[in-house]
Amino acid sequence: LATSIERVQAVVPAYLIASGIGQAVFGVASDRFGRRPVIQVGLVLFLAGSLVGMLAPSIEVLLAGRAIQGLGGACGVVVARAVLRDCYSGEDLARAMALAVGVFTLGPLVAPLFGVALMQFGGWRATFAGILVGGAGLLVAAIWRLRETNAAPDLGALQPARLAASFARVVRHPQSRFFLAIAAIMQCSIISLVANSPRLYKSGFDIDGAPVEGEAAGLV
Repeated sequence: LATSIERVQAVVPAYLIASGIGQAVFGVASDRFGRRPVIQVGLVLFLAGSLVGMLAPSIEVLLAGRAIQGLGGACGVVVARAVLRDCYSGEDLARAMALAVGVFTLGPLVAPLFGVALMQFGGWRATFAGILVGGAGLLVAAIWRLRETNAAPDLGALQPARLAASFARVVRHPQSRFFLAIAAIMQCSIISLVANSPRLYKSGFDIDGAPVEGEAAGLV
């Protein structure tokens, strides 16, 4: 896209920041309107962002696509946990949450391997194409297989006073503050590592993605 490495580095924070904002929106929206329609709306946004990213003619459009992607993808992170709370309680809920966390943890480990494999066939745009296909499959599953688990939608869930009171309750709780601080440190560290890795490899090891001498000719 003929742009600087500093601007390319923003593709990860753009997604994660939008995802953080989206989680605050989709969580209460699913309390008000139900889990099923909110997940479907989130997946449609995710697909739209993936399509924008795949066809992006410039870095600005790519960043916009990533932000839309993150906003839509946030629905899975927060609404999935809400669905588990709707369906389980006690020890069953703890086991289901542990399984969900395991899946969320496995994704970032496996996804880069699939991304590299897709790039061998169509460059970086192929990774967006792969995400688009996977997201489309999830949307079909959400339409045809996902049942509504929120039996009693909360009509006042989106009231500003309710939202402020809920936020204050979380912040005032000592255990919640502790885990929020830990999560914030972890997420900031991960974002910093991923976003700055390209600059590190380029400045520290002189790696910029270009083929080494002889590689283009098939000698390496």
